[in-house]
Amino acid sequence: PEGTLTKLIPYLTENIANNEKDDDDEILLILAGQLALMVPGLIPGHAAVPLLPILERLCSIEETVVRDKAVETMNKVVPLLMPGGNNDDGVPLGLLLATSKRLA
Repeated sequence: PEGTLTKLIPYLTENIANNEKDDDDEILLILAGQLALMVPGLIPGHAAVPLLPILERLCSIEETVVRDKAVETMNKVVPLLMPGGNNDDGVPLGLLLATSKRLA
């Protein structure tokens, strides 16, 4: 788990979240699905916050199936970030996504 947080997440952030190109939709689709499996199995829910920029980027991909899978993953991951699984704090995240420049 430590290597995931110190190596994999920064790599994905650099190559997915900070990249404006939609390189390979099939890879992005697989990634969007696999991120859901990482929490809480590999990454404890409260430590999964660094996944949010990656998921935000995937939610803004032009390809519909990638966006749908990323939203599905976001719906699974965000409640795990809240103590006790409370999703009330997910509203600000929804506002962030709704006002994202990438989604405009």
